[in-house]
Amino acid sequence: MRREPPAVFIKPPQWLLAVRHGVETKVYRTGDIAKYDTDGSIIYLHRKDSQVKLRGQRFELSEVEHHVQRNFPGPTNVVAEVVERQRQRTLFAFILSNEDNAREATAGDSDSRLFHGATEAFTVAVTAVEAQIRQSLPNFMIPATFIPLVRMPYTTSGKTDRHRLWDEAAALSSHQLLTYRRRNAAGQSRTPSTQAERALQAIWADVLGLPASNTKADDTFFNLRGDSIIAIKVASFARATGLHITVADIFDHPPLCDLAEFGLQNSLKGAREVTPFSLSLIQYPEQYLHQLKLLGLTPGSSEIIDLLPGTHIQNFFNQRQTLHYYTFQLAGDVDEQRLQAATAAEGLLQVILRELPIPFQHISGIKDLAGYSQALWEAEATGNNVVAGIPTKFILLSDIQAKKHILNIRLTHAQWDSVSIPSLLNDIALHYNGGHLVQTSDFPAYLFFRNQQPREKALDFWRQCLQGSTMPRFISSPAPINGHAASSVSRKAMIVDNRFLSPTPQPPVGITLATLIKASWAHVLSQAIGETDIVFGQTVNGRNLPLSDIYNILGPCLNVVPVRLRIEPCMTVRDLLHLIQSQHIESTRYEFLDLPELRNIVPHGRQQRSSHPSCLCRSVCLAK
Repeated sequence: MRREPPAVFIKPPQWLLAVRHGVETKVYRTGDIAKYDTDGSIIYLHRKDSQVKLRGQRFELSEVEHHVQRNFPGPTNVVAEVVERQRQRTLFAFILSNEDNAREATAGDSDSRLFHGATEAFTVAVTAVEAQIRQSLPNFMIPATFIPLVRMPYTTSGKTDRHRLWDEAAALSSHQLLTYRRRNAAGQSRTPSTQAERALQAIWADVLGLPASNTKADDTFFNLRGDSIIAIKVASFARATGLHITVADIFDHPPLCDLAEFGLQNSLKGAREVTPFSLSLIQYPEQYLHQLKLLGLTPGSSEIIDLLPGTHIQNFFNQRQTLHYYTFQLAGDVDEQRLQAATAAEGLLQVILRELPIPFQHISGIKDLAGYSQALWEAEATGNNVVAGIPTKFILLSDIQAKKHILNIRLTHAQWDSVSIPSLLNDIALHYNGGHLVQTSDFPAYLFFRNQQPREKALDFWRQCLQGSTMPRFISSPAPINGHAASSVSRKAMIVDNRFLSPTPQPPVGITLATLIKASWAHVLSQAIGETDIVFGQTVNGRNLPLSDIYNILGPCLNVVPVRLRIEPCMTVRDLLHLIQSQHIESTRYEFLDLPELRNIVPHGRQQRSSHPSCLCRSVCLAK
């Protein structure tokens, strides 16, 4: 680890000693200039030096200026500055490359034009410079926008007027910024030509709110004001076009043409041909199935085509017998036979034996549909033998006139996740209206494909992420209530009135709401247990695998993966947010491993706080 220069840690100044009586420990000199407001809060003004922070990384602007100036042809004056536009911070490089004809702007020259149009010669030079500096600078130090100057502005004291450059750049419209886009070697913006490029062009234009004609093949996603939130939408829409692009891929391949080419090379796979019983944990599956038939545990007419191990999440939900009820209101005429046939269509439910009949019941002539439906589910919820039978059930309720209906669907959580329910409803509607389900992948195919992923590489990632971590120690179980153990106290439903809830907070630009929630939970854990090294679980949808139609698979693809955060004393809120989001983007490649597999990579001495044999994380944040 690089040591900071001794001058960074200084003795506390006299004004600080007056506030912190008797405390003379050294303090860290950040280099920030700030002032006190009248209410006692501190207002940040600017840096004392040229050091800035962007995307959670701190660096010197002078280093960016040096590399750009060294690679730019001819006599050049370069000023690098981080400019905030529409709540988004971007690195700009201002270039004065023709000093012979340049006129120096004085402090009173506020009405004079500073920015020059991007000529072909300038854009060709920028393309070459960008390629050169990428070999020596990290991505966060590559200017997103290069702007040619008519002249360099100066203050009355003869220094470069950075504030004026900042103000002028911040005032540029999105259309004006597009004129400074990166172009190809011929000096012309190339129009997307391949099918993949045109597909991405349409997606980018849609999610960024730009005309498709303004999105070129050599544009970079983040130069067009894209951020990680919008990148999630791009990845989702790209899958629908047959290109498998993850959020991490967008960060790794920012130009549209590069991302399109990568998407073609990494195209979505269909369901692979699988070998029956190859994933079964039973050594002799044929003998096992024969014994099940002899014991009468399987219908005699059914043919079991495969035995697949349940995922950790499925086992988790099965152990807890988690049944969920969905109620949908229908209006008009409903054909009972067509609806029953639609709910029993082959391939509709993927986590169930297909030969087992799915219960369908129709109750008509009901006066109070809502009350009857509520009473029906409350009665079923108190039963003890629901899961012992078939957990899936469809009940259609109709009023006296048969014009209003309620369709009740009962499922166990081991069959579905939040992504599955819309697909289930769409498929039922498709079958009801005479359509046919066309799907290239199903949940068994998902299990096979997940099992074929590079596990060693994933284990290495999580091993490095969790190295040296400990499981947080929480307060012990609640004390007995009236002589009864807490576990035996009856559970009661709790209704939350959203009128008394705080409005959803707006995260900073480029930060997802899930990241904000995880940061809040990390802070709560840190304060609760008094530690700065935090590990907790996060639910993920588990649908980042390159499998075609994966978003339409009806099954519990969701998973829980660890989040490991080391909160440093000098870390700002923005630093924490960027750290969480960066880790999440990288972990999407390896979120297919179950928690029990990850438990084995944590040193035994670090596991002793976790009592559950299949649990690595003792708290789970439901931020998806």
